[in-house]
Amino acid sequence: MKQIPHVWIAGIHTDAGKTTTSGLVALALQADYWKPVQAGGLDNSDSHRVAHMLRGSGLTVHPEAFRLRTPMSPHAAARIDAVDIALTDIVLPQTTRTLVVETAGGLYSPLNDTVTMLDLMRAYPAPVLLVSRHYIGSINHTLLSIEALEARGLAPVGILFSDEENATTEEFIAQRKPQYRHFRLGNIDENNTAQLEEVASKLRVTLENWLS
Repeated sequence: MKQIPHVWIAGIHTDAGKTTTSGLVALALQADYWKPVQAGGLDNSDSHRVAHMLRGSGLTVHPEAFRLRTPMSPHAAARIDAVDIALTDIVLPQTTRTLVVETAGGLYSPLNDTVTMLDLMRAYPAPVLLVSRHYIGSINHTLLSIEALEARGLAPVGILFSDEENATTEEFIAQRKPQYRHFRLGNIDENNTAQLEEVASKLRVTLENWLS
């Protein structure tokens, strides 16, 4: 597989499982990790969690462009911190590896009063891996997320289901969007090194196919 500069990890909603998925994708691709904006949870941020998953790998977790104190949408948290977020302030870190970039919240999560995560993704176009989790309403959220990406020329290369199988949900999504392949991660324990390595190894084969 030819190395790609970066890949986006986007979720169908805030708690879709993006961070665990990002760590697994980084392990699978032997890639660095970056989350441009962290809002809240600074003592145990998503970057901390991924760094724990990548421990001993030699891979780098790059510092966030913005670290905001309040667990709210980035634009609201930035307002509380008296910080202005502009697209020009968010620059991809330099690395010789592929960079796994995790979005902050969902696709329409606002960075300021006019700019959303989708605008940031369009500024740095790259393959998109869409993370979905099974819950009541997830079919709707998954299909709407795909259509939002498609409308901006950012169609996902595949869907990563971050929990156990739900055949009826997965089959319906596959019927509506047959052009997008999917991979089921299952329930992941971020502290279980053996499980992380096993799932990352299987995911590596899938991503080599998707990203080739």
